[in-house]
Amino acid sequence: MDKKFKKIYLLICLCGGMLFGLLFFFTFGAGAGYSWFLAKLCFCVGMVWAVAFYFISMFVQKKSKPFTFENPKAQAKLKEYEAARGIPYEQMLCAFMQYGAGLKQEVCETRIYFETEGIHTAFFHFGKIYSFDVPYQAVVHISLEDERILLIQATDVGSLCYSVKETSPEQLTWIAEKAKQFDNS
Repeated sequence: MDKKFKKIYLLICLCGGMLFGLLFFFTFGAGAGYSWFLAKLCFCVGMVWAVAFYFISMFVQKKSKPFTFENPKAQAKLKEYEAARGIPYEQMLCAFMQYGAGLKQEVCETRIYFETEGIHTAFFHFGKIYSFDVPYQAVVHISLEDERILLIQATDVGSLCYSVKETSPEQLTWIAEKAKQFDNS
């Protein structure tokens, strides 16, 4: 959080605390005939509560971890799957893909294998590994947008979209060459 927003957030907390203190007094204290000293006390307690809320929220924000789709269990299972499968490949990409519908929809850890006969995709979805193959004859177009989004259009499965984790320069040139191969045919 930048400094300007922190100041605005503190002002929002203080105004909310002051408003809460005054509303509390006028709702419960004014009707019972409490003095203005108690009104000031409610006002100050509201401000102290707001400042405490501000500092607690800053502490929680510093301790919180950013949200990520990384799943170490799924990564280990996919490595085991790759070792058990034992089929050689030209290139392999680690990615995320969205799979499922409704309550069974999730972002899955995915491995994309460019083999000699086609593209093999394996992904981890709710504790199980699923896979499918797309033969190169069915591929219409391959592109890598912004070095992160891999799009594969095929006649058999339609459009596939993957969010690639990391790519090396060698992988980028290899995918560009593969994309030219499909655009020319």
